[in-house]
Formats: sequence, structure tokens, C-alpha cells
Amino acid sequence: MELSKRETSELKGIAALLLVFLHLFNTRDYSKIQSILIIGNVPIEYYISLVSEECVAMYLFCSGYGLATIDKNIDIKDNIIRILKLLINYWIVLIGFVIVGYLLENENYPGSSKEFLMNFLLLSKSYNGAWWFLQTYVILVLLSKSIINIVKKNNTIVIFFISGLIYFFGVLQSVKGIINIGDNELLNIMLNTIINFAICQFSFIVGIIFIKENTISNIRKKLEEKKYTQILSYILILFTFSINVIIENWIIGPITAILIIITYSIIKLDNRVELFLSYISTHSTNIWLTHMFFYMIFFSDLVYAPKYSILIFIWLMVLCIATSYIINTIYKPIIKIIDKIKEEKVKLVQV
Repeated sequence: MELSKRETSELKGIAALLLVFLHLFNTRDYSKIQSILIIGNVPIEYYISLVSEECVAMYLFCSGYGLATIDKNIDIKDNIIRILKLLINYWIVLIGFVIVGYLLENENYPGSSKEFLMNFLLLSKSYNGAWWFLQTYVILVLLSKSIINIVKKNNTIVIFFISGLIYFFGVLQSVKGIINIGDNELLNIMLNTIINFAICQFSFIVGIIFIKENTISNIRKKLEEKKYTQILSYILILFTFSINVIIENWIIGPITAILIIITYSIIKLDNRVELFLSYISTHSTNIWLTHMFFYMIFFSDLVYAPKYSILIFIWLMVLCIATSYIINTIYKPIIKIIDKIKEEKVKLVQV
């Protein structure tokens, strides 16, 4: 049995939690934070944050996996509507926090009209660094039908190798900056778009490959009713944690993300944990779009006020989810209108 819609949703919930943990604690400066445990002069939260590097790769995997699952039932129009809904969510957040920045007399919000327009059109992430991923995700969804067809019609090993090679060159350019095109703004935007796509496409394609090859089903079938399955899942968790601590580099994220997803697919979670992860998943987009405004840009002192790491983490999640409810009071009525228009068009076609 492959991952269900509920399970991929839960994985996105895990990715959202990891994202927040990563951005809060992936630092050597713990002057604002009281760690729950120090190991060799390094807070344990820092080591856990290394595992959290997988958050983006996990989300990309789930996106590719999910789109490949429903590929036969959707067309380019469905993907355009999916993107439109995401952009509406994004624009609500953007405008809302630009207003907040203006009221707080932050000179960067809205900044110039050009700056606002660049952020609005996904050509800049100057308002919020966490938004870098949005442009790439939109491109991947737009191209998903073509990408899925290419993956399904060609040799899996060849596709995996080529995709991995593209990922490698993307990382190389990102880290080393081999290609230097000077200060031309348009060319830099284009190059940055290509690099981000090169880095992100790998996990997206791996998700599609897992559907093509029924990877999760095969793993579950082999481990079905085995007594050591739960023990194996714990070993995988320890192994993934160890790799991240030893290598300590985001480059391995796509590989360790696969290990986390495989572990999740075989481990037995308590129903309450599953419900919690599903709940977090329903707010995951807003958590991603807003959390940096709280912990870094506008309300840093408020977020770190609890001092203790676990309380800081919970407090930031509370702030983001509370904000998500506010955002959804605007977002959901708009989406209902879009869905109603879509349904009416379908009825007209059927008539």
C-alpha cells in the first residue's frame, strides 16, 4: 500500500515542524535560548536542527509523490488553479505583513513600489527569506505533468542519475558561484531561478519515482508483520540523526529526507500523534509563510521571551497557527468562490 493522502499530509506536518525548529535553533548563538541539554558545549537543539534541514526536501518529495498519484485525474488547468490558490494565500500574507511593517515604522515595508511589485510577483524574497521556495514550487507544479510523463516513460535509474547530476551542479553553483554574471539584476534573477529549480527538482522527481516503482508498497510488503519492523524504524531514526551530525551539511538533505519518509512509512504512530500532525499540516503553508516575520523580522524579543527552547518552539507555533486562523478568515471565502466558479464551468461542459 502506498502512502495515503492523510499520510502525505502528516509528512507535510512533520516538515512544517522541522522548518520552524531549523530556523529557531540552527545557530551557535544561544544567548537568547536556555538549552534543555548541553553535549560537549553544544546545545542538543542544534544537533536536532541538523536533522531539520530535510524539511524542504520532504515537502518536495510529498508534492511530487502526491501529484504523481493523481496525475491521471488532473490537467494543466487543475494545476493552474492549485497555483492560484497558493498565490492568493501568499498575497494575503504579503499584504498583511507589509501593513504590519508599515505600522511598526519599519522602512523596509513596503519599501519602494518596485520592491513591493518584485515580491508580489515572486521575483524577490527581500520581505521574507523563507519565501525563496515559492517561485520554484510554482514552476515545478506548472511543469509537473511533463516531468511526470518523462519519469514514467524512461528508465528509472537514468532519470535518477540525471536528476542527481542536475542537483549536484545546482548545489555547486549555489556554494561556489562558478558562473558569475555580474550585477545585471534580470540575469541574476534568472540564474537564481535556474539554480533553485536545479536543487529542488531532485526530491520532487524522487517522489514521482517512488510512485512509479511502488517503492513504499514494496517496502511495506517485505516488512509486513515482521517482529523487527518497529526496531528497524528506530535504527533508521538513529542512523539519520547520526549522518546529519557527522556530515553537518544541507547538501545531504534529499537523501536523509528519503530515510525519514521510509521510516515514517513503516513506523506505527499513536492516533493522537497522527491527528496532531494532520492538524499542523492544515496550517503548514501559513506557518511557512509567516514564521520568519515573528522570530526574526518584527517580533524576535516576543518569540524568545520564554527563554527555554521547548517553550520558544511551542510559543512560535502558537503565534503562527493563531495568525493562520486570521489569514484563513480572508482566504477561505475567496477559495469558496473559486471552487464554485470551477463547479459551474464543469456543469456547463457536462450539459
